Formats: sequence, structure tokens, C-alpha cells
Amino acid sequence: MPSVMLVQGNPIVLPGFESGAGTYAAGDLVQLNSSGYVAVGATTSFCGIARKTESTTANTPCEWELLSSDNIYEMKGVTGTAIAQTDVGDGFVVTFTEGAHYITVGTDSDGAIWDLEDPIGTDGGRYLVQFFDSVLKTGVIG
Repeated sequence: MPSVMLVQGNPIVLPGFESGAGTYAAGDLVQLNSSGYVAVGATTSFCGIARKTESTTANTPCEWELLSSDNIYEMKGVTGTAIAQTDVGDGFVVTFTEGAHYITVGTDSDGAIWDLEDPIGTDGGRYLVQFFDSVLKTGVIG
């Protein structure tokens, strides 16, 4: 399962070129680095979803999906924490782990939880989330 997946909204897929660092997997959050290459995302610095795993060759053509605060995405919660109905409406923060980005509920910095995708009590269950526009804007360099 990809780290982040669009479930509702309009995907906008853009062409780009990889940074060549080999540090993101398909479905991970990415950003454009200061040279304009698609690179792994970081806390408060992401703007898209990688469509394929990054190679280790810089300037390799790639596609990435632009994130939008108007869309709803699916993301997994932190392992060791059961999802709860009270999580709905709460904020979250993303933890960046190659191929396995996840959210931690209770911190309002990256977005809000709209609904539960897995049953209440599921350890590390999946959520439907919406990113804050203010976070996404910081991922675009230029």
C-alpha cells in the first residue's frame, strides 16, 4: 500500500526530474528542491506524491501528483496506536519514513482527519485526511 493515496478529488499529474538521491518510494510525499528536482519530502516541506520509486540517477524523468487541500487522501496511522472515533476532526503530523510515511494524531500542523478507513481499534489503521493549504505551499520552491 502506498504511503499516501488520493481517494477523492482531481489528480493533477506533473512531469519532473528526479534528484537522484534514491530516497523516496512510490506513494511517498515529495517536494521540489532548490534546483527544481523532485526530492523526498520533509516536515512542513512537501507538495506532491511520487508516482514511482526514485532511481539513483539525477535528472531521470518522472511524474508526481500535486497535492491539493481540496482533495481527500488515505494515510496510515502510527503502529502501536489504535484508531478511535474521537480521532475524526483532529489534526495530524506526518512522519517521513521511506515507503512507509504515517500520521500521528493529535498534532494540528499538517492537516485534519475526515474519517476512519479501518474499524475502530485497528492498530496503525488507515485514515481519510485533508492537508492544510499552508503546509502544501511551503513544499513548492520557486
